[in-house]
Amino acid sequence: MKCPRCNGKRCEPDNSGSLVWRACKMCHGTGIVPDNNENWFCSLSTEEKAEVIAQLSSYGGNVDAILDWLKGEHRQD
Repeated sequence: MKCPRCNGKRCEPDNSGSLVWRACKMCHGTGIVPDNNENWFCSLSTEEKAEVIAQLSSYGGNVDAILDWLKGEHRQD
């Protein structure tokens, strides 16, 4: 999937205010990121994240189950 941080451009401006560009920290300069739930979750608005968290409450606070979900392949259900 196209990197949500750099929008597939593979680099981002340096925070120093200069015109120097550096490789994107999320995709490491490839322009793409694995299509997993964590990357999908990061692309959501705050309201959408709240809805997903409410749905994840069915995991009963099981951190391992939530980590497995985050690392799992994202499917549009």
